[in-house]
Amino acid sequence: MLNEKNKINELTGLKNLNALIESIDSRINNKSIKEFTVFVFEISNLTKINRYIDYSFGRKALHYVIEVAEKIFGKHEAYSMCTNEVAIVLENYRTEDTYAKGINFIEEFYDPVLINDIPVNIKIKCGIVNYPANGDRLDTFYKNLKTILLHSGDGIDNLSIINDSFASNIQEEFDIMCQIYHAINNDELRLEYQPKYSIRDNSIIGAEALLRWDDLGMSIGKVIDIVEKTDLINHITKWVTRKVINQLEEWNEKGISTKISINVSPKDFSNEFYFKYLIKEIKKRNIDPGMIELEITERCIYENKNNIILLLNKFIDSGFKITIDDYGTGYNSLKNPLLFPYDCIKIDRFFTNNIENKATYSLIEGIIKTANELGISVIAEGVENKTQYMILQSLGCHAMQGYYLSNPLKPEEYANLVIPSKVY
Repeated sequence: MLNEKNKINELTGLKNLNALIESIDSRINNKSIKEFTVFVFEISNLTKINRYIDYSFGRKALHYVIEVAEKIFGKHEAYSMCTNEVAIVLENYRTEDTYAKGINFIEEFYDPVLINDIPVNIKIKCGIVNYPANGDRLDTFYKNLKTILLHSGDGIDNLSIINDSFASNIQEEFDIMCQIYHAINNDELRLEYQPKYSIRDNSIIGAEALLRWDDLGMSIGKVIDIVEKTDLINHITKWVTRKVINQLEEWNEKGISTKISINVSPKDFSNEFYFKYLIKEIKKRNIDPGMIELEITERCIYENKNNIILLLNKFIDSGFKITIDDYGTGYNSLKNPLLFPYDCIKIDRFFTNNIENKATYSLIEGIIKTANELGISVIAEGVENKTQYMILQSLGCHAMQGYYLSNPLKPEEYANLVIPSKVY
């Protein structure tokens, strides 16, 4: 049994993880307690708040969130699981009751909150674990408690509950993460390159590096969605980056000069360690940074706008090109070029596929017009047929990629194609 002093988290003043485990164990072993629920939440951007403002402000933000939780749920036992995670033990609460209050809790943070008269966006992830439904033994219950936040997203997806498929999903995702970790270490992954074509003269202006895993029984996109929840995405991004830089070095030695774009996850791009890693690798291989484009999603930019603009400028000032991927899918797209520095926008394939729709046509027309006025290049992805090609050409789109123009190619196939080619 721990003494009381060792049960307190000094940062929050709440009881700590050891005390939580002891409390859960006591409840499970108390035959008079038939049901209880633990509501756990995480401030997912607390580290960034600490880094870009200061730690005392971050502590105030944490206490503010705890006070909101107390207002919503009332006086219950609250515990600090770690620096940014808090668990509230709710006696005689069913999952349904907790879920309703959890939604109310999340709604408190849809808009920026004022802390010390400073507006700050607080990102919350939440989960609900019920006894006995989600574990009638301490080890099972605690495993679910620690796992559930990994399955919480942002926005409307940031409150997770355990249902019948939860355990099987966890096992499937765990298996995939083990497989891809093995694939990275055993060099089972590979890259293909999908050419990008200039509208002006149909020449190849570069290519996008696309990850491939031949033994995979599902889309690579689904795998990326899974690993982005964990730090394993850092390993994948570094692997892709290293392979692209090595390939550029090999092509340079053969007199082949081409630009390659790399898809960078939001988690990596907003982390300064990736910037340092990229700089180190290009210096090691003597690669011109202007030959590397970094593709990041519009969502990545918008959701991290207070923190990421310094990094954007760092990449651009170092000579890298920045492309906003999946452009047009939301987040006040047409306003963003005025707010953030980047070189190119990529129109999402959803809009390309629906370009014959009048509303979609007008949207793309507006995007291209705005980009032209601001000196930003526009590339459309997912061009599948001649009709789409001709419409985009008539609207003044600068470049395109898609199966109508070329499939993704193996490195040697792409190298042979870099000599100017024509579209028929």
